[in-house]
Amino acid sequence: MAMLAKTALPALALLAASPAQADWHEASSDHFVVYADAPAQDLTRFAANLERYHAALALVTGQANVVPSPSNRVTVYVVGSAAQVRKLYGDRPQARYVGGFYVPRAGRTMAIVPDISTAKSTDADRTLQTLLHEYAHHFLISTSSFPIPLWANEGAAEFFSSAGFEKDGQVTIGRPNPGRLNQLKAMQAMPVDQLVDPGTRSLGDTPFYAQSWLLYHYLVMGGPRKGQLTRYYEALVKGQKPVDAARGTFGDLAALGQELGAYAAAAEIHHHRDQGPGADHRAASAARPVRGRGGGHAAADPPAPRAGQGRVGRGGGRGARAGCALSPGRRRADRAGRGRI
Repeated sequence: MAMLAKTALPALALLAASPAQADWHEASSDHFVVYADAPAQDLTRFAANLERYHAALALVTGQANVVPSPSNRVTVYVVGSAAQVRKLYGDRPQARYVGGFYVPRAGRTMAIVPDISTAKSTDADRTLQTLLHEYAHHFLISTSSFPIPLWANEGAAEFFSSAGFEKDGQVTIGRPNPGRLNQLKAMQAMPVDQLVDPGTRSLGDTPFYAQSWLLYHYLVMGGPRKGQLTRYYEALVKGQKPVDAARGTFGDLAALGQELGAYAAAAEIHHHRDQGPGADHRAASAARPVRGRGGGHAAADPPAPRAGQGRVGRGGGRGARAGCALSPGRRRADRAGRGRI
């Protein structure tokens, strides 16, 4: 199974092996800079989709869509194939499973992906879904005000990563996640009191990520528990322990678990369609050829990124994103519209 690894490499000469005749283009938007050896029109659309995804994140979480300085934008390199991604990732034991990788750093966040498939499709493939997952973490960290439990951190990222990019330029958030639904069907459910307990261990052989997605989705889109996610976050801000905050906000956690089971088995899962700018909105600037050092058009490489040393893991250091923080969203998420799939 392909994965998008989170790593920091000592140095990354990204395109040293690129053929001299490569026709690299750059497309930029408020929050992204994307480089690819791809048709300019496809690259522009891909960058616009990423920008619309950011706008949808801001809308659903109730955050202001703040434009960062150009140096703080996320840089995405589209390198053409999974094989090239693995080559750049390096000789590491997990390299055979890597479909892309993500390097979160203050002021220099970077992602390496194989292609720009969503430029021509409304659906994100697995690699892009993982990029969207990791960018959701990046967004939530940058707008955070308090640390949240792992279930909410991962549940939110899974919720947003299933985004669909419509032909009219709108973005659908909260679509059903078939992979996670299949996990829920195949594995025994984890009790909610364990799900929300940060002391729970051995998550790899459990439906933790699937149930985290389901609980977050239910609280944001499910309807009956409108406002509870915000109140849960507010209890955490006041210093309550995660399990106590969950019981105080959600009530009987066993009953909540039964509701989640019924929600997963239902014929409909609600979603939210961002009523933002349409397809004619220029969310990204038109792609242009990358210019060489002499100022002319370069039929060569974009600037190679330099990644910082160190390993990104589940600690609290710079770049680590497990246990990150998430803003309560000021109730906007609980007001998101619902519709049938």
